Amino acid sequence: ACGDAADKSRDSDSIRIPLERVLANRERFSLIDVREENEVLDSPLMGAISLPLSKIEDLHTRGTSPELFKLTLGLTPVLFCKSGVRARKAARILQNSANRDVHYLSNRIEEVQSKL
Repeated sequence: ACGDAADKSRDSDSIRIPLERVLANRERFSLIDVREENEVLDSPLMGAISLPLSKIEDLHTRGTSPELFKLTLGLTPVLFCKSGVRARKAARILQNSANRDVHYLSNRIEEVQSKL
């Protein structure tokens, strides 16, 4: 497959990850919160790294990418946001620019907070 069909297929098959899988293998994953700073201040998630989507997009526009390996200490990054929409967008950007596996949660933030 190619074009948009390939992106959708890859996105649904390999980038989205079930919350249960992350919980069962917590030591393998690093949670990255792509909500904006003011949202994180309102409802932080302990142990998550803050990397707002706006910063990811800005770096991407400038042709650079966050050093995810250093940021996540070598663990597989799993992105989340309030509803999963921004996390999906950020994961697609990073998957294409970081040359490493990047996943996202499609769960709502309340569900993630209640299970961690």
